[in-house]
Amino acid sequence: NLPLRLEDLKRLSKKNVNYKLSQFKGVQAKTGKEYTLPINKTLWELIKTAPGDQILDFKGFEGRWKRVVKRAGLKGLQFRDLRRTAATTLHDSGEKLRTISAMLGHGAVTTTIRYLGLKDENLKQAGELLASKYKAPIETEIDRNRVQSVPESVPQFV
Repeated sequence: NLPLRLEDLKRLSKKNVNYKLSQFKGVQAKTGKEYTLPINKTLWELIKTAPGDQILDFKGFEGRWKRVVKRAGLKGLQFRDLRRTAATTLHDSGEKLRTISAMLGHGAVTTTIRYLGLKDENLKQAGELLASKYKAPIETEIDRNRVQSVPESVPQFV
């Protein structure tokens, strides 16, 4: 639910929680920049049930991760790929690019754009959207008699 980098997830503790605002506050390990992210129901459950200050337990994580990836047949999958999946899922669900960028802690939206997985269906939907917004006009008798302001060399779509 939090598209943080692995190092940042490992650093999550109850000290990062702003209980009044229902937010996590922290500093990104990679960039040193501060971040603030909302806490949803699932995360509140993790916070409440965490036995100590650390919210997530990463003991033995690397070994478990490798076994799960191998069993699932996802050779080459890296933990950071989950951030890309989260970004693409949010984008495909209609979330604004700036919001996704803020959640990922990117300094520029252009970085977020590189994260998004463009699919053929995205291009098809974009083309259909444009086609529905800009339909070719239907020619009438009056239109045929009107003087054209577009040169004949430009293709006409009817």
